Amino acid sequence: MITRFPLFLVFWLLAALGVAQTPAPVIEVVRQHYAPDGRVALFRVKADSTGTLVGKTNLPEAKRDLLTRLDAQKIAYIDQIQVLPAPVLDDKTYAVVTVSVANLRSDPRDAAELATQALLGMPLRVWDKDRGWYQVQTPDGYIAWVDFGGFERMTKAQFEAW
Repeated sequence: MITRFPLFLVFWLLAALGVAQTPAPVIEVVRQHYAPDGRVALFRVKADSTGTLVGKTNLPEAKRDLLTRLDAQKIAYIDQIQVLPAPVLDDKTYAVVTVSVANLRSDPRDAAELATQALLGMPLRVWDKDRGWYQVQTPDGYIAWVDFGGFERMTKAQFEAW
């Protein structure tokens, strides 16, 4: 009888034996724990060939956990992970849909797959910006990209007043 071990146990076992000397397996364990579904949580982190951690997350606790695990396993790294919301957004990290139906895309381009839709008046959390596209999260948790014409960005105070 073959027994399947959870992925994190395999990585933990390898790390305990001194096999895991790169951040990649630890990154995967943390991603599986905090963001197993990339449609509702952002943890897009990888390590380059020099051990530099690059990417973005909207989960500060996941980043902290990753760094703690790497330190505990004495795996060298350089932290370049950006915690969202992105600084380019300033303090306008909330939004409200201003068109009858806003198409939210899987990537920041018109030809990208339609991920979901947001209706007029729907509140959004804004995480990032890429050219004229904004990465937003709907109240039901979906994360996708919307172009600048479909919503009104605002500060937290403006959002709460709205």
